[in-house]
Amino acid sequence: MRSASLVPACGHSFCSDCIQRLPLTRTFSGRQARCPICRIDFLPSTAVPNWSLRSQAVAPDIAAEAAAVQPARSVATFSVAEEPRVQATPPEGALEALQVPPGLARLVRDEANRIALRLFILDNSGSTLNLDGHVMKGARLIQSTRWEEICQSAQIASSLGAATGVPCEFHLLNPLRGLNGDMIEGEDYIRTVRDADGPRLSAFLRRLTPGGVTPLAERLNSLSPRFDAFKRVAGHSGRIAFLVILTDGAPTPPNSGTPTQGAAEAALGALRRISTSYPVRLVCRLCTDDDSAVEFWNRADEEEEVS
Repeated sequence: MRSASLVPACGHSFCSDCIQRLPLTRTFSGRQARCPICRIDFLPSTAVPNWSLRSQAVAPDIAAEAAAVQPARSVATFSVAEEPRVQATPPEGALEALQVPPGLARLVRDEANRIALRLFILDNSGSTLNLDGHVMKGARLIQSTRWEEICQSAQIASSLGAATGVPCEFHLLNPLRGLNGDMIEGEDYIRTVRDADGPRLSAFLRRLTPGGVTPLAERLNSLSPRFDAFKRVAGHSGRIAFLVILTDGAPTPPNSGTPTQGAAEAALGALRRISTSYPVRLVCRLCTDDDSAVEFWNRADEEEEVS
């Protein structure tokens, strides 16, 4: 088996690539595959590495081939200028130091070898100043603004990125220079690669006062050069990027704070284009229970062409 993975729903194991190639059927709980052995339905995303099979039941010639094609321990990163840089592998135990359980830490490291970049869009619209957000303080969840919740999520993501060797970029939904301005690292967005970059991100976020609307379609389109650069550098390697949107609202036109059907359609179109044109997976994290926001993102989740 190549990269044996286990289906939790039934306990059967297959090559991870074979699981991903199974035909999918749309169901109430999502797009499901069917186990080729017992025919039980399951979500392919729930498959986890079968470490016992990977270490004990791999044919010697396959194991040698797999070892030969394993990526180097250093992790390639990408700048907007498409100049690859190399980051040293994070020290052993970096995830455990962040209180990630050992089993989960091993799974995260395995996944990190396939991820070349996580790009975050941070919603800094005026509505994120509402006081119905939540942040962790010690072991307690306390009330905060939505913006404070977004900032804490970004800082945690930066720490996890540094602990796994995956570069992170944090871009604003409403850039300081406007949607059509040139983006300068350190002024308009922050790129974090190692723990030492965390204070830069914190200082960047502290300088900001949320304001503006939720022009999601326009912001996604303005980032096309960034995705083009990533595709040119990483496309041949088989590695992917994640686009993570931290937001509190449904899309609006760039000149209005009211969500509209046109803005929603434009945003869905931009998400479709990114999902089908680039090696990019999409993630949305909501810091609100607002009905219009939840309804839009549920609709996006149902899109066949949006990964």
